[in-house]
Amino acid sequence: MKRQKKTQKKIRKKTLFWMYLEQVILLAVMILAELLVFGGWFLMSINSGRILPANYASQYLAENQEMLENAPAFDESLIPHTCTYGIFDKQGVYRQGNLSEKSFRKAKELIENPDDTWIGDKVISREDGSWVIHYTISAQFADPDWYHLVPRLEDTFICIFLVGMVLLVAVNAVWFGKKMRKELHPLMDEIDQVKRRELDFQPHTSKIKELDDMLTALGDMKQELSRSLKAEWEAQQRSRENISALAHDIKTPLTIIKGNAELMREETDISELYQQAEVVNLNADKIEDYLRLLMAEAKGTDTDYCDEEISLDELVDSIEAQSRNLCQVRQMPIAVTKHTFEAKVLADSALIQRAVLNLVDNAVEYTDKNEGISISFSYTDKVFRVDIEDFGQGFSEAALRHAKEKFYTKRTERSGGHYGMGMYFASEAAGRYGGDVEFYNKADGNGAVVRFIVRL
Repeated sequence: MKRQKKTQKKIRKKTLFWMYLEQVILLAVMILAELLVFGGWFLMSINSGRILPANYASQYLAENQEMLENAPAFDESLIPHTCTYGIFDKQGVYRQGNLSEKSFRKAKELIENPDDTWIGDKVISREDGSWVIHYTISAQFADPDWYHLVPRLEDTFICIFLVGMVLLVAVNAVWFGKKMRKELHPLMDEIDQVKRRELDFQPHTSKIKELDDMLTALGDMKQELSRSLKAEWEAQQRSRENISALAHDIKTPLTIIKGNAELMREETDISELYQQAEVVNLNADKIEDYLRLLMAEAKGTDTDYCDEEISLDELVDSIEAQSRNLCQVRQMPIAVTKHTFEAKVLADSALIQRAVLNLVDNAVEYTDKNEGISISFSYTDKVFRVDIEDFGQGFSEAALRHAKEKFYTKRTERSGGHYGMGMYFASEAAGRYGGDVEFYNKADGNGAVVRFIVRL
């Protein structure tokens, strides 16, 4: 429990208000300390006699009035060095002194009106006239040299105190600014990284609650942006893959059209010509469909596949017909093994046909033309399987490892050439239905078998 409490204290955040309040309290303490230092020095200086108290002159003149009245002649040493004086004769004529113009006018009024009293002025009445002593009620240096250097001690003291206070405020502000910059640095750094889309950074924390909340929100925004960018990237990848696959798939109907066109030039039987023309027309429709899909991908339109209930026998017949057409134009034999399944399945017929024909096209390309290819169809326990057998050189070691990888195009590795999408697309299509594409070399070394498996 004690350890939990300690942990809670460590992760407790300060609000900006409390942080600012702490700084204000700290500044107030510093100013109070300055005041105590200046006040203590001032009191110690008065007690030690280095500074004369504010009432020193008035008290001195009151205590020594009789001595001044009976003094034989005026001497500046008779009065404090902080005072100024003026000497007037019995007729009120100014004889000598060091009064300022303002103090002189006041002194004349005091001589003319002896009953008046002025704070800061003392009249010493004598037989030979009057002395007017002017003094200020403020603390002063006891040393005459220091007094003449700093005649207004209290004002100077206040100015020094204010300058010190301004310095304390400035130091406090700079210190607070450094603390805030230190706390803001992770936030600004993360904002800069998000602007540059560099989203692979560790989230930071702050001791200040508001900044910590902003960092948390920024971390959430980073994750959302990362997911959004990843989704965008994946969408672009899918689009490129679909375009590559469609470009690859157009090859098969083009090959059939080209082959039948060549046969039609040599054919003389009108019924055969009609049959070949029908094949050309059918594959032209397929090219049209592929081009439509290509245009949709280029525009960024979704080309989602659509599952619907189809006849498995019709699917097999369509794959067989297109495979036979492909072998016919390549002038090679084809053996097909199938059964009547009488089953309805939920699937995208066009997608499965494209996937299987990709594998058939690969087999046709690599088989021995005299041997051709062999295709067998089976459907057991909702598993639809197509085995495509060729009689070529088989897969190399590298192809056995990489044939299903996207853009694996090295022809000697029999990945399908043509942008390296054949085996990859078939594998992706099978995976959509919980299946896969398997392939291996035959034990006798005479070709390879590729197996397309889906669960329907």
